[in-house]
Amino acid sequence: DIVKLLLNKDYSPDDNQTPTQQPVNYRRGPRSKARKGKFFLGVTTNDTTTDTDEASNDKTSKKFQRTSLVNLNATDIHGRTCIHHLIQPFPDGSYTNNIDLLRLLHSCGASLTTTDLSGLTPLDYSIKNNCQHLYDELTKLIRNKTSSIKTTKEKFSINDPNKKLLDKIDFYNDAQNLINEYISNHPTNKSNNIEYKVDRLSGMSLTGEILIDTDKNEPYDVRLTKTDVNYGTYGLYNFYRMQIIKHKSKNNLYFLFTRWGRIGNDEGQHQLTPYSTFDECRKEFLKVFREKTGNSWKDTDQFQTKPKKYSLVRLNEREMKKYSNVPIDFDRLLAEHEHPSSQLQSSIYKNFIRTLINRQAFRNNIHKTQLDIEWMPVSQLKRETLEKARDLLIKIKETIEKKNNFATENQHKKTSDQKNEIKSILESIYQYTNEYYTLIPQNGYSDEKLAVIDNEDLLKAQEKILDDLFELELSYKILLGAQANLKSISPLDYLYKSMNCQFQGLNKDDIDSQLILRYIWTSAPDIQIEQIFKIARPNEDERLTKCNLNNHYLLWHGTGICNLISILTRGLLGGSLTARATGSLFGTGIYTADTFAKSLGYCSGVKQNDGERCFMLLCEVALGNIKEVGIQRNNDEEEEDDDDDDDKPLDLKKFQSRKGVGRRIPDPKHTITRNYGVQIPLGQLIDNKDFGGNYYGLNYNEFIVYDEAQVALRYLVQFRR
Repeated sequence: DIVKLLLNKDYSPDDNQTPTQQPVNYRRGPRSKARKGKFFLGVTTNDTTTDTDEASNDKTSKKFQRTSLVNLNATDIHGRTCIHHLIQPFPDGSYTNNIDLLRLLHSCGASLTTTDLSGLTPLDYSIKNNCQHLYDELTKLIRNKTSSIKTTKEKFSINDPNKKLLDKIDFYNDAQNLINEYISNHPTNKSNNIEYKVDRLSGMSLTGEILIDTDKNEPYDVRLTKTDVNYGTYGLYNFYRMQIIKHKSKNNLYFLFTRWGRIGNDEGQHQLTPYSTFDECRKEFLKVFREKTGNSWKDTDQFQTKPKKYSLVRLNEREMKKYSNVPIDFDRLLAEHEHPSSQLQSSIYKNFIRTLINRQAFRNNIHKTQLDIEWMPVSQLKRETLEKARDLLIKIKETIEKKNNFATENQHKKTSDQKNEIKSILESIYQYTNEYYTLIPQNGYSDEKLAVIDNEDLLKAQEKILDDLFELELSYKILLGAQANLKSISPLDYLYKSMNCQFQGLNKDDIDSQLILRYIWTSAPDIQIEQIFKIARPNEDERLTKCNLNNHYLLWHGTGICNLISILTRGLLGGSLTARATGSLFGTGIYTADTFAKSLGYCSGVKQNDGERCFMLLCEVALGNIKEVGIQRNNDEEEEDDDDDDDKPLDLKKFQSRKGVGRRIPDPKHTITRNYGVQIPLGQLIDNKDFGGNYYGLNYNEFIVYDEAQVALRYLVQFRR
């Protein structure tokens, strides 16, 4: 409309594009209130227009009457015309929806073939900026007879000033060495055996010592668990611990210590029984062990779990040693006098890495996982254990599907064989649940019935816990590795090397910064931006290219600090590490959004006196063909596509992503395309006229892809709220 007004002073946008002799009145609207707070990037443009694009074609454009004498072929100091600026209105990009304006200017006499002082035509800029839609339209309008070419994408570039510091670090090995060294530095008893930890509730932590079975070279110290979910009102989720303790200063005084209760229920109950001879004490130990487990003590290497009996918690020698849980010493990691100076250039990078080393964030993440750290210390988390737990969830998922199918097919009175079959299915679910909880002991079940993982909601909840544990395990091991190398390298440098991810801090005047800031403020105008980084992980560009999918968008992904360390190290995963190998659970995918406000709810950071410091990822996502959920459909569309259900598996032969349609969407008029082929929706939020969801529908768009190869990390935003 502005361009038409410049071309014809009598043009009125309210009169169906017909010239009128009525004067046009202009009224200055109220000024927008200045933003409060101190921002890293300053001010950027906000367009509050909410009208949708008018549908136009060549005929409509050609009917427009030009009356002004404005020279449409005038050039600036660089020799560029208005068409040059239309094709490239800002560096390395253009608007996605500017075809109508191109047609209008062309119909009014604007040249499409003028070269600027660099010898480039508008067509050249459309190729340079990877604007295929503009290239196709220009070729059509100038009737270019040359064979059509496809625009080429520029490679996403990054200039990390610390790149030379990147080299491969085996943080898992470093962490294990620290654990081994930590344990070896503790004194042993007189017989040079390992000094195992006497249970403190025995009251003999100082006066007693655990005896060793010399035939097995194992301590008389066992931990048992029983997780029978099909028992009683509350279910059984119990532990049983038993030790033979010898008094250090009194001969012929032995004790059988037993402690039992529910895992996660504080200390439980305990009993200390004295014996005058070791043989009597050992005899009772062997008797109780067989009663509780159904196994012989001498055959623990061939231990088999029996029905309604306890399972043996297998702790290796290191895990049973005293002080086996090695904590992260956050104070030493952050104390500059404890280690060499960081080689990272600029305080921007140092402060960012320092924020990731945060006791509060790790403590919150441990609490979120509901992990019972008495039975599964965080330092002893192992990928192998988590992978076994993931496999059990896959088995539970398959068994739940089998149960649901059986119930659907056998709704009438069941035969004896059918009853036996459903009983077998239910017993399998119980068995897998018991095995899972044995691997991943969790708090919070002492006052309620232990949940049988027999439906999709419970399964999804446990999958989320496992995802968090995978990320916690990696982050914890990296910091333990940094702690192991305090004398030789700064923890900041160690963490940077371990993540093996490039970072480039952007300046406030960079075009990337200005575009991202506008992207943020369209939905979250009060957010205070501290820093924006360009980021790049190894091989993600190549992986994204091999997908060979269209519809690339920059989309938001919110996360917490512990998760961020894992994401920067491994990338965004569609599920935990074994999901690709063993099959993914329903609903598993990478979730992103085209509004900052939507992803903001998934961010958790470090709370400080002046707010909470958080991080948000901005990712390039190859959406391909999109399956939309929650839009209005006409009758024909409903017949063709009646599976508007986000819980149903996506048909990956037809679609490569799923989109949950929201009530409020970015105005598509202001979507831009960058020269590396990605679109960025920069429009102010408007009501979505196609929204077809119910009262519980999404407020904002949500995008899900199921293959991590479709996602590449591009930017990291550090902000305060």
